[in-house]
Amino acid sequence: MFDWISHNKEVFLQSHTEIGRSYQHAVELQTQHNHFAMNSMNAYVNINRIMSVASRLAEAGHYASTQIKQISGQLDQDWKSFAAALDERSTILAMSSVFHQKAEKFLSEVEAWCKVCSEGGLPSEMQELEIAIHRHQSLYEQVTQAYTEVSQDGKALLDVLQRPLSPGNSDSLTATANYSKAVHCILDVVHEVLHHQRRLENIWQHRKVRLHQRLQLCVFQQDVQQVLDWIENHGNSRQVGNQPPQILLFYSVMVAPSRKCQDWSSSFISPT
Repeated sequence: MFDWISHNKEVFLQSHTEIGRSYQHAVELQTQHNHFAMNSMNAYVNINRIMSVASRLAEAGHYASTQIKQISGQLDQDWKSFAAALDERSTILAMSSVFHQKAEKFLSEVEAWCKVCSEGGLPSEMQELEIAIHRHQSLYEQVTQAYTEVSQDGKALLDVLQRPLSPGNSDSLTATANYSKAVHCILDVVHEVLHHQRRLENIWQHRKVRLHQRLQLCVFQQDVQQVLDWIENHGNSRQVGNQPPQILLFYSVMVAPSRKCQDWSSSFISPT
């Protein structure tokens, strides 16, 4: 069994730092590793049987009980070291596949998100504008959530690959593992996602400004219409006139102060 563990350690170490360059690649490596780990666990049945026999011989006072305990202890230690490395690789490959899956999904959605942010004209009606602004904000939250997940998963994976070697695991089978190529691959993906996220945010911000400017214009037009309606129904049109400068002056004197007061009172009583 010592020879079996030694041979399988060599096989394991041949590719244990390869974690996948894409989601598909990571899944393939995961499948291969799961098959390898399953076969290894089947072999543990024999190792466990050997250790049970060794324990019974030692308890029975076998003349070579000291040597039996020593060999049994070494076999147990070698197996645990190998099993720990298998578990560690299972964890890393699972993290890699999830990261690549989310990153590829984000990148596949970028162009569609950009199109939504930049296509079409602006609504002209107040209600339609408010709906458009709400949808635009929802899109931003969707993109932000997707980007945050990719970023956090990437950071978590990098932390595992770059963690410093502690005294407690200096004898680990993977203590000297060099994940530099895997780290560069993950960083490249993270930087690509970040680049597109910033590009998308600029496009989104530009449309947000346009939507809010159009909403302000609609509000102003609505207020002007209210002034004209009031003049027509209650006022003297000669006092105001029908020229834009005169209407704006009347608006600033009669309507704007009350609107500011309403805005202030609304913000004061609105829940935070």
